[in-house]
Amino acid sequence: MPISPPTQSDIYTDIRDRVIASDADLTNWSPNSPEKALTDEGYASLLAVLWHATLAAQLSGWIAYAGGPITTDDLDELGLTPASEGGSVDLDLLNSMMRDADLDAKAAQNSVTRDPGAFATGELEITTTSDAVVVDEGFRVTTGGTESRAFVTTEEVTPADGSTTVTASIEAAERGSEYNVGSDTITVMPSPPQGVQGVTNPAATTGGEDAETNAELRARAQQAIVQNSGGGTTGGIEGGIVSAFDGVATADVIVDEFKDATPVYADVIVDGGPSDAEVQARIDELRPVGIQHNLIRPTQITIDVTADVTGTGADASALESAVTEYIGELGIGEDVVRDSIVATLMTEDPDVTGIDSLTVSDSSGTIADDRVIGAREKAIPGTVSVTVV
Repeated sequence: MPISPPTQSDIYTDIRDRVIASDADLTNWSPNSPEKALTDEGYASLLAVLWHATLAAQLSGWIAYAGGPITTDDLDELGLTPASEGGSVDLDLLNSMMRDADLDAKAAQNSVTRDPGAFATGELEITTTSDAVVVDEGFRVTTGGTESRAFVTTEEVTPADGSTTVTASIEAAERGSEYNVGSDTITVMPSPPQGVQGVTNPAATTGGEDAETNAELRARAQQAIVQNSGGGTTGGIEGGIVSAFDGVATADVIVDEFKDATPVYADVIVDGGPSDAEVQARIDELRPVGIQHNLIRPTQITIDVTADVTGTGADASALESAVTEYIGELGIGEDVVRDSIVATLMTEDPDVTGIDSLTVSDSSGTIADDRVIGAREKAIPGTVSVTVV
C-alpha cells in the first residue's frame, strides 16, 4: 500500500508533544507564540510537503499513476482520502510534484515513447517590391492578436521575373494543434526583410498535432506487452495489486510469465488480500489484453521454532513475538535463514546473553540449516517457543 501522509496539524502535534515530554524549557504553545510559529508553520509545514513528495515518488514507480494527474478516484483505489473530504492528501500539492518524465521512463521500459506531436504546415504568399527580392529560409511571421502563433519559411524564395509575389512553404515554430490556423490569418512580420511589403496565408495551415497525453501514453504502455511477444514489465500489475488491498506488500506479489508457451500466459502469485474472486478481478483489470493471467496462491510452509536463551530479566514473550514477526514478514520464495533467527534473538532484548539451543522445524522434521523456500511457497510462523534459562 502507498504511504498515507500525515496532516500538518498531526505533524505539529507530534513535534509539540515530543518537545513537551522532553526537559526543554519551551512551554508557550499559544496560537501566536514563537514556539508554535516555528514548529507549525516552519517544521510541520515543510515535513508535510516532504511526505507528499515521498508519496509522489512512490506513485511514480507504478505505471498506472506515474506522471499523474492523480484524481480522487485514484486516491480511492489507493485507499487514501483527499483533504477536501477530511483526509490528509493535498491533491493540488501532490499533483504539483508529479512529473511527465516519470511516466516517460516507465513507458520506455516497454519500449514505448511519447508521441511529441506534429508541426502545422502551409503556404505563405509574400508580396515584394520587385522580382529581385530574395526571401531567406527562416523568415518569421505570425498571426495577429494577443496569442499570436509563429511560423517560419522552410525555403529560400524569390519572385518570378516580372512578378512581385511569391509563395513559400512554412512550418509552425512549435508543435501543436493550436497552430492549425485559418486562411489569411498569418499577416504579421515582426522583422520584415528589406523589400517585403506584406504576407498572408491563402489557405489554412494543417497537420499540427498535440503531444500525446499521459492517459494516451499510459494506455499504449500498458498494452505494449501484447506487441512484444508476450514480454514486458510486470511492475504495473504488481503495484496495482499492492495498492488495491490492505496488508499486501510488494514481496507478497510475483508475476511469473511463460513467454514461450502457446498461447503466452502468466501466473500471478499473491499472498494475502481478499477472496480469490476479488483478487482475480483486480488482476483482470491490470493485465494486458489478450494475455491470460491466473491467480495462484502460494503453498504455505509452517515454521516452528524452539529456543533456550540465557539472560537475567530477558523477556521470553517479546522474543517469541520478534521471531514470529521475522518469519511472518518473509515474502514469497524467501528462505528462512537460521542466522537471521539467531540475530533476532540476540538483538531484540539487550538482556539476552546467549543461546543454549535452537530448533527450527517444518512438517518434515528438524531443519539443520536454512529452510529453502520454493518460488511459489511462503513461510508462515507456526509455534514459536522461547525459554529463558
